[in-house]
Amino acid sequence: MKTIKLLFVFALLLPFVSVAQNVTVKGQIKDNKSGEPLPFANVALCRTSDTLFMRGASTDFDGRFNITDVAPKDYLLVVSMVGYEKMVRPVTVKGLMDLGVITMKAGQIMEEVKVTAARPVFSMDGEKNIYNTSDDPSIQTGTASDALQNAPGIEIDADGNITLRGTQSVDVWINDRPSHMDGEALKQYIKMLPANSIQRIEVISNPSARYGGGTPVVNIITTQQVQRNEFISFGLNGTTRPDQHIWMSEMKPWVSYVFANEKFNFNIYANFGYDRSNSEYSGSSVMLDEHGDTSRIDNYRSTSDRKAIESYIGGHLSYTVDDKNSMGAWYGAYPRWGSNEEWGRSERIELLGANAGNYTYEGSESTPMVAKPNGGGYFGGWYEHKFNKATGHKLNMNVNGNGYNARSYTHHDRFYEFFPENNIDREVDNLWRNFNMSLQSDYTLPFGKQDTATKRFANELQAGLGYSHENRRSWSLSQWNTMGYLAGRTDSLNSDNQQFNNDFSAYATYQRRFGNFTAKVGLRGNIRSENLIYYDVPEYSMDSVFYNLTPSLHLSYVTKSMHNFSFSFTRRITQPGLSQLTLYKEHQFDNYGNWGNPDLEPTYNQKIELQWDKYFMKFGSVGAQLYYSGNTNQISNLSNVVFSDFYG
Repeated sequence: MKTIKLLFVFALLLPFVSVAQNVTVKGQIKDNKSGEPLPFANVALCRTSDTLFMRGASTDFDGRFNITDVAPKDYLLVVSMVGYEKMVRPVTVKGLMDLGVITMKAGQIMEEVKVTAARPVFSMDGEKNIYNTSDDPSIQTGTASDALQNAPGIEIDADGNITLRGTQSVDVWINDRPSHMDGEALKQYIKMLPANSIQRIEVISNPSARYGGGTPVVNIITTQQVQRNEFISFGLNGTTRPDQHIWMSEMKPWVSYVFANEKFNFNIYANFGYDRSNSEYSGSSVMLDEHGDTSRIDNYRSTSDRKAIESYIGGHLSYTVDDKNSMGAWYGAYPRWGSNEEWGRSERIELLGANAGNYTYEGSESTPMVAKPNGGGYFGGWYEHKFNKATGHKLNMNVNGNGYNARSYTHHDRFYEFFPENNIDREVDNLWRNFNMSLQSDYTLPFGKQDTATKRFANELQAGLGYSHENRRSWSLSQWNTMGYLAGRTDSLNSDNQQFNNDFSAYATYQRRFGNFTAKVGLRGNIRSENLIYYDVPEYSMDSVFYNLTPSLHLSYVTKSMHNFSFSFTRRITQPGLSQLTLYKEHQFDNYGNWGNPDLEPTYNQKIELQWDKYFMKFGSVGAQLYYSGNTNQISNLSNVVFSDFYG
């Protein structure tokens, strides 16, 4: 009997002994191909009858897991992780158990889900007014000229000239680079470029330190998805001037060729023109004394006849090496021939004083057309490396050069009817030469969070370095038959001077987006050295070094209902050139002379713009703009009248 009781007590204790002997199950999860550990994978032991979760754990950074307090019995081991196929297999737990390495197979990647939202045709971003032409169905069958007409503040006249707020001083960029096209070639490019190949147009009315000068910029961004495009076009531009009785006074035949594919883009443009104009001008003026009586009457009349033969050839080529590297070059030349004939007569009637009477002079000036042409040319090249095509992280390098050469042989005559001692007769050989060379590198780094709808990053840093060199030469050799009233008034009978300019620049801009608010700050610094040499009168030679800083600030805010507000501020400094500072006197005809002022101070220009626009998805936009431009110490010319004992 005692034995039976002891067995019964032992049987009652068996379940508690089993609980006390629960064990730990461990192992490691890895990728079946790379063998890399998989952290944060879910490992579970489930009941075999209904897959009810019993015990589980997650893997650590090394892919290891430990499931503690596991009762020994049969389980289903379930391992799952995002991006991998779920693994299920039976396992029997008998005691402390090490399952070793368990591998998982990558699953099928889910099809990309694109979230799209309607994007307004017009928008603002920092300093830019953006026209998303790719979202405007009304111009898809037109040309770039049609698209530019819709861009904020842009107008194009019948001749293809681009103006912004009424001024034609506009720099046209293509894909974030200056177009480097001759005026006529740029007009043809805009007329030929299909609007459906333009992604957007950026209008920058008050450019930041990134762009250097204060000239407004229109940047055309193309889609650059051309498979193959080739066309040749030609034409003849002609005008008549019936008021001058000149038939076909201007004729300009031109030809343009464009070839483009996904790797290579080439265009060339050439024209040849003949232009002739003549004019006749007459007028009179009356001078009164302090009592209101007429003291002098001036009558004058002049005529001119100008002829010009102009030509131009230029183009651009670019090559896309691969997804990250591209390069290109541009070139152009514009020889010119011209002649000019001018004649003038002036009659002055003095009514008061001891010198009362009539005084007349007659003068002429002629510039013959010579066989050797004037004109110049330009060239350049660029290279772009994209560190990341998707983000816009890139480096640009540019080199530019241009030169100009002009020479003229002029005959001047001045005849004074009653004062022959003032007569002037001279032959002048004039020469002008100019050469410029510049290097520029620009670095762009977008970073931070990227907006999924606009693809724009929260931050963007731009920085750049630049150097330019300019060499200008002016030479005038005169042979005097009579000097007249100019005798003793000029510092040199001939003029021979040369100027060298070297400019070093650096800039940095930082743009930050806070939701719908964008702020962009920038600073550009310049160091400019100038050296002006007068070879005939070296005592007037001079040199100097100028420093200046250009700050800029641009703010913009966009509401959900597409109200856009922007504010921009720039401050630029323009140093007077040495030719404006020198006291070298250069007298011209008719008692006019020019010389500088060494006390000139730099000119400071401040520009402030405030703008509001309300954009509509289908209608367009309405808005208002207030802008202020102020100059301090603006450099101009001062006229000084000297009393003449001779003329009274």
